[in-house]
Amino acid sequence: MLPESIPRPYGSNAAPAASSLIARSAQDLQAGTSQHVAAEATPRPRPALLAPEGLASRPRPAGQAPGSASSGPASFSQAHVAGRCREMDMDASSAIRQFLSQSLSNNRYVSEEHLRARAENYLAYIDAEKALIDRADVSLQNVLSAVSRQSAWMCHLERGVWRAETALQDTNTDRERLAAEAEGSMVPAPSSPYARPRAWTVSPTAASALAMMIRGEEGPFTREQSKTGFETLQESLLLASRLKIGARKSHRSAHRHDAKRSETHPTKTPGGTDLSRDPGSRLRDEAGIPVMTGTSGSSSDVALTTLYAADRAKLPWMAPGLDSQAGMDAMVDLSLQFFRTEGSSPSVTMARGMNRVRSGAGLPPKEVDAHQVFSHSYAEIDAGVRLTLEGVDPADEGAVEQSLGRLTSEAKARLDLVRKELLLSPVS
Repeated sequence: MLPESIPRPYGSNAAPAASSLIARSAQDLQAGTSQHVAAEATPRPRPALLAPEGLASRPRPAGQAPGSASSGPASFSQAHVAGRCREMDMDASSAIRQFLSQSLSNNRYVSEEHLRARAENYLAYIDAEKALIDRADVSLQNVLSAVSRQSAWMCHLERGVWRAETALQDTNTDRERLAAEAEGSMVPAPSSPYARPRAWTVSPTAASALAMMIRGEEGPFTREQSKTGFETLQESLLLASRLKIGARKSHRSAHRHDAKRSETHPTKTPGGTDLSRDPGSRLRDEAGIPVMTGTSGSSSDVALTTLYAADRAKLPWMAPGLDSQAGMDAMVDLSLQFFRTEGSSPSVTMARGMNRVRSGAGLPPKEVDAHQVFSHSYAEIDAGVRLTLEGVDPADEGAVEQSLGRLTSEAKARLDLVRKELLLSPVS
């Protein structure tokens, strides 16, 4: 259900005063506090993904190893070594076998040694990554947390952009119809940006938040809508791209960070993702931490969208009460939660796509938990967010690599700290 709202005239380009917008956001958060129920110490249970389509779900029988549910005990991810798909045999190390049975991936490796090193790094840190994912998920459920407040603030900022977007008037775009198409209550017109299907599934809550933005509604977002800041801004940027809004396109081109994958992708390329030219992946290999698909361009997209909206409103990009470090930490958690929690759209989409590639290769479908679907590792998400928010120029390769070196070391330190905490915590 959409929240109550007060429409604002679409022709007005006047941005709200900074103090009033910050105050309104703080009031919204305070209003939510009166009904707040503290988040549980453990994340909400969600069913594991079921391949091949990655859309259905079912509980995994007790004691069953990840990756063995629908495809038998000999189900392994595709690993392309020196141009050939690695077949599992008795010569494979236990680390390689465990890595390829636990995860769902489709990557290229320079050599057997490279594959073994990636496997060992993954196995060493996957529990720490899962702990970080769970903590991010729990934090998002707490309206008082920095993660929740940053998500709500991102929604407020982005709404201001759409309220004042003159491109809709210039193209005589019907806001009501576009909003209805965005939330799925109306069949898209042939000329609509929604005539082409989305690459991923958008949650009804995020769709309703975006529809509210398109309409220019001013009423407060619901608490559930406020949690969708990352997803809603990602969808908002896609819409702006399809509408060919020039200012948004040029801003994205100037600020977006991504991995160098040599035009390969795990869900599209039978020969696997090629990260051999990617500096971030090389640095993560050297640091001994997980590599999945390289620096997250989608995380950078949402960060740059937040910067764009804040610049338009002449407001800070971080939520009221947060400094830049806390704001960056919160946005990393929002991206981590969006990409790798059970039932998340990216994990479902990636699982479905990689199983489609497996099917084309005559391999059985593979089922794993969402955090073991190769979308982006913690360090890859962290880099996508921080490179963008720190203002590193994507065109300056030297500056990018220098920043990646520092960020990789910092991400490893955080992962090591969580590993230590897990080792010291009592086994339940």
